[in-house]
Amino acid sequence: MRELSANSIAGTLVSKWPGTRRSKGANATQRSPRRSRCKASSVPELASQAGDSLLCKERLTATAHRVWRSHVRPGDVVVDATCGNGFDTLELANLVLGDGSGLVVGIDKQDQAVANTRKRLEAALTTEQMERISLFQGCHSDLEAYLPAEVCKSRAVRMFCFNLGYLPGGDKSVITTHATTVEALKSAMTCLAVDGLISIMAYSGHEGGAAEENGVIDLLRELPPSEWQTTAVELLNRLSSPKLLLIRRTA
Repeated sequence: MRELSANSIAGTLVSKWPGTRRSKGANATQRSPRRSRCKASSVPELASQAGDSLLCKERLTATAHRVWRSHVRPGDVVVDATCGNGFDTLELANLVLGDGSGLVVGIDKQDQAVANTRKRLEAALTTEQMERISLFQGCHSDLEAYLPAEVCKSRAVRMFCFNLGYLPGGDKSVITTHATTVEALKSAMTCLAVDGLISIMAYSGHEGGAAEENGVIDLLRELPPSEWQTTAVELLNRLSSPKLLLIRRTA
């Protein structure tokens, strides 16, 4: 099967990407992504990076972003499968849209989340960059429906990110679930490039969260080591601490 490069995908599909529209009123000045003072390292050195995060007293979400910065390149195709309030989507956009190529897809099942994400992006990015971002209201388990067939067929996605649970500041009864998240991860793995990354922030402290987290971990444990590398980072001395779970395709 022929694999298309991210730059090739960006060059040929942006004009026909479903849902891509010119966004008006975007700030013409691009903001640079915020960088941690701690040195970022590669995914295989995640244990060292987790130690750095403790020394830097940073949140686990910030540790996830540092992993992304060591792995994602300008011109890549990336997907935020649970865009929420848009913080992760903006981080990805700053990483991949800087050189005139790259594509970002954001998905969330809540209209409010999609609206919040769009507002955050339009305040930070140029109109040209917004043309290479597509936002969709829908379930992450249907993520393949929001990607051009060429992207999945050629395994052109460099990274997927999932931030599970509920929308901060929104209705806490609306959550991601064990069944839909595991289905979404299986779909993401079919579209992931070799050396591509899936980043998952899992939370067990809310109702349904522990079942979802355990279901994701069970899936990771079943993956064949000849094709996949999996890693987990958590704070062991904190009750119901979030977990950063990473899946890397090696073959």
